[in-house]
Amino acid sequence: MEMREASQEYFDDFAAILDFTYGHWKTAVVKAVTSLRLLDELDRLSLEKGSSPVLSDEIAESCGTNPEFTYRVLRAASVLFLVQEHESPARSFTITSRGTLLLEKSQGSARGIVLFEASFEHRSCWMHLEKCLKTGNKVVRDVFGEDNYFDAFAKENSQHKEFLKVFQQGMASVSEFDTRSILYSFDFSKFHEICDVGSGPGVLLKLILRKYPHIKGCISDLPRVLNEAVSIEPELQDRCKMEPCDFFEGVPRNYQTYMMKHILHDWNDENCIRILKNVRECAAPNATLLLLEYVLPGPSVPSFGKIFDLHMGLILASKERTEDEWKKLLTAANWKYIGYQDTISGQVSVIQAVKE
Repeated sequence: MEMREASQEYFDDFAAILDFTYGHWKTAVVKAVTSLRLLDELDRLSLEKGSSPVLSDEIAESCGTNPEFTYRVLRAASVLFLVQEHESPARSFTITSRGTLLLEKSQGSARGIVLFEASFEHRSCWMHLEKCLKTGNKVVRDVFGEDNYFDAFAKENSQHKEFLKVFQQGMASVSEFDTRSILYSFDFSKFHEICDVGSGPGVLLKLILRKYPHIKGCISDLPRVLNEAVSIEPELQDRCKMEPCDFFEGVPRNYQTYMMKHILHDWNDENCIRILKNVRECAAPNATLLLLEYVLPGPSVPSFGKIFDLHMGLILASKERTEDEWKKLLTAANWKYIGYQDTISGQVSVIQAVKE
């Protein structure tokens, strides 16, 4: 075997590969300090001391964890810039701005997505990536014992009912991040009414209504979702309503604007076209469609969506799509593609189409 000449490039590349390989170590550290509330207790104890550093032994006592390993885990967390270790007093820490995003009390917390992505069930799906690579098939049955990912933990008699709460918290966490990015980046002021299809609790739509007082909205999802997950605050009740729908059958009729966030990436092309046709059939003349999804860039352009695409294939046998693929879907469903706008997070784009 020819030995690669040692150079700065060699050392940089090898270090990068080590960083990829050790990535699951970092995930474990982030999950541990989150799930065992080390950061929450560090923050609480520090505030009680006037924002002073807190000894790791105090955090261990408060959390019921091993004192020595608590220090070592917090020291490792400092490498990830979640906490800062101080020389005086020795073995003391304060939380960083990044670390506050994992606090239960924090608005816009990333806590939910950390606990979801680092869960045993979700990590197990990724352990089957090689099988998916060989067969091209999703691996949900290997992990959950069922073919349908959502049924596996949402059904009343599911053996994974506890995972349902983790899933819901994870989706709420990342949804809030996406929502903030969308509101920061995209101007909704030209719209006067929006029907949010497959909206879940309607977080995005309600924030749009708060920011744009002239807009009226409709939260639309399955009846069970509306009953269990949606509440409309009194100050929005004159501009926001709920209407049940199954987007495989139809959606609320005659709206000027329809919005779907991270819905179509759950489905294959055939199902996506069916959904898009149903929306078009119900839409008012000249209606606008907003799809909030990844738009994968071309070759050699980095995008986390190209990795997220594997996640969709593993659990749902679906995918993320390029601009050309979005164009083809919309054209097949008789929508006119207008274009798309990226948001500041890089996690979601706003794709626009119109009914002609």
